[in-house]
Amino acid sequence: EVREALDLRDPVTAVEIDFSLLEEFADFEPPFEAIPTYPSIERDLNFLLDLNITWKELVDLVSAEAGALLETVTFGGQYQGKQIPADKKSYLLKLGYRSPERTLTAEEIDAIQQKVIQACSTRLGAALR
Repeated sequence: EVREALDLRDPVTAVEIDFSLLEEFADFEPPFEAIPTYPSIERDLNFLLDLNITWKELVDLVSAEAGALLETVTFGGQYQGKQIPADKKSYLLKLGYRSPERTLTAEEIDAIQQKVIQACSTRLGAALR
């Protein structure tokens, strides 16, 4: 009847929404995250890897090995070319470390970085550039 009355060619669907019910479940408070109290430490790692190793595989391994102090892993770039063997590629990772409880030391981060490098070398055949 509605289609004929309004001279519509396509099917018509009508919906009634009870917004009061939706409001019960909606979260109107924007998420809040406190500004960090302690500084972060940024480090870069540049790995030479086989072509079949994916970015996801690398990030998953780095995240698992670095542990809870690793706050961010950012893609810094991929390179294949003149200085890289034809069956290899280079990935640059930018790593950010932070503790919510204290200022980290360079020695702590160096130890974590060495653990990450060793794991990438052993499990992915990665070499530092």
